[in-house]
Amino acid sequence: MKGIGSFETLLSGAVILLAVGFFIFLNWQTGTGSLGSYELAARLNSADGIKPGADVRIAGVKVGSVATMDLVKTGKRYAVDLKLAIRDDIRVPEDSRLVIGGGTLSSTTLSIAPGRSHAMAPAGGTLRGS
Repeated sequence: MKGIGSFETLLSGAVILLAVGFFIFLNWQTGTGSLGSYELAARLNSADGIKPGADVRIAGVKVGSVATMDLVKTGKRYAVDLKLAIRDDIRVPEDSRLVIGGGTLSSTTLSIAPGRSHAMAPAGGTLRGS
């Protein structure tokens, strides 16, 4: 019977290191180690600089990302409907507003200015733009 060779041992070690690296990366990106999110909708008059995948932040901390953007016509004007993917562990007051920021030396982000309501926006709920 043949024992485990050094190649198999090194390969096993590399796989374990890769798995640990993934979980460190996951925690760094989400702050929770959780991949779960829920969807919020928003309508803005202008989404200058915002792209799908852009960060959504509260107080400078990433709490989600822009999932989709769609141009809609409202009467004689155009607006942008956004779908936001927000981390499961973050709840946003329903009277919160969205503000576009950044863009000088960094990518443009969408910030949520939390409202004062005790009621939280439900999954699938809608936030207002500023």
